[in-house]
Amino acid sequence: MNRPGRNGGTLRDFPKGQSGNPAGRPPKQGTISQLMKQLGQCSDLELSITTTTADGQVSRQSLTYSTDGDNTLFAIVAMQLIYRALRGDINAFKVLLDRTEGRVPRPVKSKSGKPSTGQLESRTDGQIQDELRELRTRRLARAAPNL
Repeated sequence: MNRPGRNGGTLRDFPKGQSGNPAGRPPKQGTISQLMKQLGQCSDLELSITTTTADGQVSRQSLTYSTDGDNTLFAIVAMQLIYRALRGDINAFKVLLDRTEGRVPRPVKSKSGKPSTGQLESRTDGQIQDELRELRTRRLARAAPNL
């Protein structure tokens, strides 16, 4: 059955049990993560980069890297990271630990100075209510005119 829609169009009802989009939403196309995963699993890589500046100058760079089929690029990058960490590169060491052990959560300090993880689940309902009361009191004190 057709019925009037906005802006002069017509709306049609779909038959019972049939979706208005039978094919569904199309899958994501080419995210950076997907591209990095594909490149990292390769053993040979050839890149050509062309850049054009605002004044029209064009520069071209190309890079060819081959592991001769012995390793993937991910393995080479991991070895390089370990090598740098062992040579004393503290940033490489931090990245290595973050990737293998997971990042250390940083505690968040509330305005009252009390350390907090920022997670409400670790607090009781009473603690949350007390904090809300304290925040309301401070807000009202700031809003009230000084007499």
